[in-house]
This record gives sequence, C-alpha cells and structure tokens, in this order.
Amino acid sequence: MATLELQAKKAELAKDILSLESEEIVNELSRIFNSLMTKYPCMHTPEEIIAGAKGAVKAYREGRGVSHEEMKKRHIS
Repeated sequence: MATLELQAKKAELAKDILSLESEEIVNELSRIFNSLMTKYPCMHTPEEIIAGAKGAVKAYREGRGVSHEEMKKRHIS
C-alpha cells in the first residue's frame, strides 16, 4: 500500500473515531486497539491478515472449513 493511501486510511479512521458519541464504543475500540498493540508483535501486514481471513471464509463456504465444534473436538481432550 502506498504511503499516501495509508495516510488517507488512517485519517479516515481517525475521523470516524472522533465522530463517535458512544463512550461504550470508544472504550471497546480502545481495549481492542491496546490488545492488538501490546499482546505480541504482529509479523504480518494488515493486507496479509485480511487476505488470510478472506481465504478462510472462502474455504468455509466451499465446504473446506472446519466448524468451531470440530476444532474443539480436535484440540480439547
């Protein structure tokens, strides 16, 4: 993503956040943001994360996905 595109996206996000009237939503956004920034360093770009999520949704829709229940059966014993 070009620097100008990134700056435009950040400016739009900031504008959207500044227009919020709900303290509850602002608090939740703050919690999520802090969690993303402090939990562990991310080694993927936002574009890579989005592409992976889209791929997972596509795989699930094509019947290649695994349900939550199936994952629990596989990993919780």
